[in-house]
Amino acid sequence: MFRTILFSFLLLCAAAAQSQNIPAAVQNRNLRTDADFADAVNLFSKTKDNESIFAAAAALADCPPPKNYAGNFYDMVISSDEHGLRQFFAAVILTSMSADNKELLPSLQDAYLSAKDPALKAYAAAALAVLNPSDKTKSDDVVSLYSYDKIFALKAVNYLYPNDKKIISALKNAAGGKDVNVRKGAAQMLGTFINEESAKILFKMLEKEQDAVVSSATAFSISRMPKYAAADIKKCLKIKYSSRPAFTCSLALGFMQESGFEIIKENLSSENENAQINALRAASAAAEILSGNDTASYSSDVKFDRQNLKTLIPQIAALSANGKSDKIKEYADAAGKSFLKLM
Repeated sequence: MFRTILFSFLLLCAAAAQSQNIPAAVQNRNLRTDADFADAVNLFSKTKDNESIFAAAAALADCPPPKNYAGNFYDMVISSDEHGLRQFFAAVILTSMSADNKELLPSLQDAYLSAKDPALKAYAAAALAVLNPSDKTKSDDVVSLYSYDKIFALKAVNYLYPNDKKIISALKNAAGGKDVNVRKGAAQMLGTFINEESAKILFKMLEKEQDAVVSSATAFSISRMPKYAAADIKKCLKIKYSSRPAFTCSLALGFMQESGFEIIKENLSSENENAQINALRAASAAAEILSGNDTASYSSDVKFDRQNLKTLIPQIAALSANGKSDKIKEYADAAGKSFLKLM
């Protein structure tokens, strides 16, 4: 039913966030007031701009509008002259509004089968999951949606699986999949289920994952659960510093504020060369994070964490001057340069 949509969805997502004509509530996917919903529906209904269509659609899927808007979206779905992207997302929004809209199943199934872009395929899979949760064959596609739309992906996953234990089991399967988008979504989504089992799966991913983007997602999710991850972080710091798992371990520790600081401090004094180098790399990552533009996303108390991190400067300076190997001195010098950004 939906016409083929020939554009790069990833570029669309990036452009949508930068559009000057999209209301803040729509950009932030945080529709609360009647005016917010009216603005989002008006933008979605009238714009000819793909970026704006997507921005409004994502906001309306995440924050379903009042049911009095349903007629507007049904008109778009059945119109033969409607813009293909708007027609598709009108069905997705209607699904988010009510899981009883079973009449949308055929058109969404067609969209799923014909979609060329993985993100559009993931949106179709998520909508189908909401409408028909007994069909779990598209579970991995739903998981992959998390990278583009956390809220709608989690909504669909919760329709597919009745409890956290079954969700985590599905994420464990997705984490071992061949599709990099699925593994990335699994790594990211596991970070929302902070428990021992999630941590175990993430550390398995840390050991095996070779894709840099998935490894970064794994590191960030591990950093969110210090209670369950601290012991394994200390172990993986001893991995050969030049390996991908060691890099991911360092990055996870760099993301891990508060308790992560103590682990860095402890391992800067380690007799193990790998532990020292990996701790230096973690310190460098932490400094880069805390000096960046998006610091508030990683720290609840930026000023405190910056000051805390600065107390490591004497240790890092000592390793730069007197490290027991040239590699330790090299990584200490690199950390020192990162720390300059905190000043």
